[in-house]
Amino acid sequence: MDPSGQITFAANKGYAVLKETRINAKEGILRYYDEAGEPVKQSGGYDTIYRTYTSFGKAETDTYYLGEEQVEHKDGYYQFHRIYGTNRRICEMHYLDREGKPVCNSYYYAIIRRTYSDTGYTDMYFDENDQPVRAYYGQDGIRKEGSRTTYLDREGRVITTTKGYAITRTDGGKMFYYDEQGKPVSIGQGQYGYIKNEYGIKVFLDAEGEPILRLDTFLHTHPEVVFLMGIVITVIAAFLKGKLRILCLILYILFIGIMTIAFRESASSHGQFIPFYSFLEFFGNATVRQGILNNFWLFVPLGTLVYSRERKRTWLIPILLSLLIEAVQFVTGIGLCEIDDVISNSVGGLIGYGVAKILRRSICHPERSEGS
Repeated sequence: MDPSGQITFAANKGYAVLKETRINAKEGILRYYDEAGEPVKQSGGYDTIYRTYTSFGKAETDTYYLGEEQVEHKDGYYQFHRIYGTNRRICEMHYLDREGKPVCNSYYYAIIRRTYSDTGYTDMYFDENDQPVRAYYGQDGIRKEGSRTTYLDREGRVITTTKGYAITRTDGGKMFYYDEQGKPVSIGQGQYGYIKNEYGIKVFLDAEGEPILRLDTFLHTHPEVVFLMGIVITVIAAFLKGKLRILCLILYILFIGIMTIAFRESASSHGQFIPFYSFLEFFGNATVRQGILNNFWLFVPLGTLVYSRERKRTWLIPILLSLLIEAVQFVTGIGLCEIDDVISNSVGGLIGYGVAKILRRSICHPERSEGS
């Protein structure tokens, strides 16, 4: 709710209302709605969960639906199944395909086995054949003790993940990184942790836990600035000539590199290669929507800068640059390689190219526009 008590949409959660309807003692339906009472798609790709319950009333199996159609969760499974021990605490979690068989999710495991201690619990990962498996960040399991998460190898020893830390700890909504000895450690370009803002976007923190002033974070959280900057640079770039135009083009390509590759946390190579996957979440997920718009506007000025009446194929530059960036992200594990980023970048670049073409013909050569 907002300060006046009215139901409002929570962008970082992706819904305004969550309603659970019990069919009977062992079955129920969970549905997500926006502030107008309309079903709203979640970041996982569903708007409804069909849930079964154990004889003692705890959630057992979740099956995901979009409307009346069963759908695959964005992390690569159709069902999520919990198994409870004699103490009625979860001891196993299984990710299942449409037929109910174990399937590895996008984090590379199909089964989690959990054991408990006096201070917390330990999760270890297994594949669909019930064999130990290494997960997305290079860990074989985790140990959770209160606000502290420790990453483990197959023998249960502390291990440094591919992201550069071995331990994380939450404090007042802030997440901090530590090495194997429990000392604070920085990753990426000097961040010691992060906190998520109202858009669900990470704001990186320094060693004292204070936000780091960074251009990429500022632009991701101020869409109006991105919009205005894109328009201003596009108009100016359309009329630059000669060496000044080349200089601006080089500087802007460097700026794109900073926004898309620099200051990112590194991890194992990972990608999302289903075309238009994120576009389906455009209206239902504020974070996804902002990311698509930023990718679009980032390349509009580039398309304007590469326009040339003499060279007919310069419109390919934004497309090739976007492909190069995604390839670097995939190989290095910096950021997430997505085909949808190439699509939104390319569309933005082509629109910028077309704007430059129209502006130059209509203002610099109005007689040509009238003749055409």
